[in-house]
Amino acid sequence: SKQPFRSQYSQQYYYSELSAEFTLTRDHGYLWNNFVGIVILFYVLSYIGLYIDVAAAPARVAAGVIPALTTSNKMSALASALPPISYGTRLGAIMDFNLLMIVIHFIEYGFVHWAAKTVKAEAAKKQDVEGGEVIVEPGWRRFYRKAAHFIHAYLELTTRILSPIVYFTVMIAFCVK
Repeated sequence: SKQPFRSQYSQQYYYSELSAEFTLTRDHGYLWNNFVGIVILFYVLSYIGLYIDVAAAPARVAAGVIPALTTSNKMSALASALPPISYGTRLGAIMDFNLLMIVIHFIEYGFVHWAAKTVKAEAAKKQDVEGGEVIVEPGWRRFYRKAAHFIHAYLELTTRILSPIVYFTVMIAFCVK
């Protein structure tokens, strides 16, 4: 169709107009398969590490370090695959959250390992002390001992229960958004 146009150089002239509309859709399969699916599997590996005996330090450390390093590597690969932008993306938030949960599992292992060693050392110390001897300990030492017993008794079980609940609730919230 011809549209009129006025300019300061001429009175009026007509020009042709062409318009086009495009609807673009993106298939998220590539990003899902190469990033989200992989980091979910590494979360599961880290979670399974919570069931490895605390005394098996090499296995527990491997179950914490390998998923953290691989997820960090995937985050770097994602950053290089996406165009440089100044704002966060949902995929980036999913990757960050996944790494956070894996690191929490690893920190939990550190606390549980410390508590198990402390409880074991205290039990050995009690056997060395003779029956009637009373030991007076400072307040901070009593807190230290009680904290170790509490962590040893409850932290591992609590993490095993709450971690998947929190993880999958947040992941569903990210996906529904």
